[in-house]
Amino acid sequence: MKLNKLFLMLPALILATGAITFAQESTDLFRWTSSSVEQQLAADTTVIPAEQGAIFVPALTRSAAEPEIAVLKDQKIVAQGTSGHRILLDPGTYTVRLGSGATNQALTYDATVEKGVTTTVEVQWGGLRVEVVDEGNIPHRGTYELIRVSDRAILGTGYGADTLQAETLQTWILTPGVYRIVRPGETYRARSNFTTVSIPP
Repeated sequence: MKLNKLFLMLPALILATGAITFAQESTDLFRWTSSSVEQQLAADTTVIPAEQGAIFVPALTRSAAEPEIAVLKDQKIVAQGTSGHRILLDPGTYTVRLGSGATNQALTYDATVEKGVTTTVEVQWGGLRVEVVDEGNIPHRGTYELIRVSDRAILGTGYGADTLQAETLQTWILTPGVYRIVRPGETYRARSNFTTVSIPP
């Protein structure tokens, strides 16, 4: 993996929070690649039972590429689901937990479910996809580590994809901020083969 090559490709792969609706053809680098919230809701065919409601977490990219969502009540997981799909629940107040990294690094949001209503969680997070390339700019499955600059916490190990063979990149769901990408085993203080990216709110 040659991270200075990676750096040249990152701007097109950074995804961050933005307006609920956006132009798919926008040249703005900080944009969703999924459809708008309204379009996602319309495309989801989940039927809400008469006595239940639902929570909906919009997808920034593809549901399958984003981490699983947990819904908690009284600090216990009562439901799990994916972004871009309704999560059925009984009426009540819940905590929605999402994000990449360890559980204690997850983002949490409160949400109230009403009978027959879909409650959409307002997007306050950002996304990051990293394409790993070699010296010839050929994408491959190389690994890297992601570090949050604010507290130098290692969020985990990521993997590239052979996009020339139609493999897809996974999406990190993150708190807006500055992050550093390094070789596996390197630290925040790496002086070569690293790059720093910003995910704005």
